Amino acid sequence: MSNFWIAFATLSRRARPLPTATARSTTTTVTGKTATVNAGSSTKFVRSTHGVNCTGSCSWKIYVKNGLVTWETQQTDYPRTRPDLPNHEPRGCPRGASYSW
Repeated sequence: MSNFWIAFATLSRRARPLPTATARSTTTTVTGKTATVNAGSSTKFVRSTHGVNCTGSCSWKIYVKNGLVTWETQQTDYPRTRPDLPNHEPRGCPRGASYSW
C-alpha cells in the first residue's frame, strides 16, 4: 500500500467525539452586545489560538461538538497589567478571526 493510501485511510477515519462539557449555555459580551450560545450536552470548550503567521498571543474560546469546531469567541479573562490603570481588554486579532471562517 502506498504512503498516499495510508495517509488517506488515517485521515478519513471518523473522529471520536470529545468529552462532554458541564455547561449548557454560555453568555458572552462583546462591544456592549450580549449573545448566548447554547451548548448541547456534547459540546466541549477549549482554549486555543489561531496559528496564522502570528505570535499566538491572542486567546480564543473554542466550542467543539462531535470533534468539530462549531463556534469561537474571544477570551477576555487576561490578568490586569497594573491596578492603577483601566483594563486594556485585549481581544483576539481580526486576522485570525478572518482565517477561521
